[in-house]
Amino acid sequence: MTIIHSKKHLITIKIDDLTFKIKPLTYKERTDVMACIYNQNGTVVENAAKATYLAMRYAVKNIDGAFLPTGEKYQLEFDDNSYLSEDCVDDLLNIERSDKLGIALHNFLKGVPSKLVDPNTGEEVEGVKIVPMETVPKK
Repeated sequence: MTIIHSKKHLITIKIDDLTFKIKPLTYKERTDVMACIYNQNGTVVENAAKATYLAMRYAVKNIDGAFLPTGEKYQLEFDDNSYLSEDCVDDLLNIERSDKLGIALHNFLKGVPSKLVDPNTGEEVEGVKIVPMETVPKK
């Protein structure tokens, strides 16, 4: 059975003790991120920091397991386009697991992946996984 994920479906990923809800990227969002990695001739001009920044803004819709120093649950904020706020992206870039989140999000550049791998090694990243969705075929 083939599952088609629309941009309305959120994919749950776990990174160690954090749980994120990720929205599949639209064509425009994907090309914005890819433009940070390749130029029009297909030459690699990788600006990984900007690609990660954009992927976080476009895709991250929820986080669970993160707290402020006061003990309060960390809450994401979104702009008028429903993109993660720049302040929240900065916050996520400052967490210890930001490298794993960036790797996970880069996997979504080719659609919704079945597993999350490091694009440099092709190996799965320890502590990073997609939480399987329960799907029931309708007749």
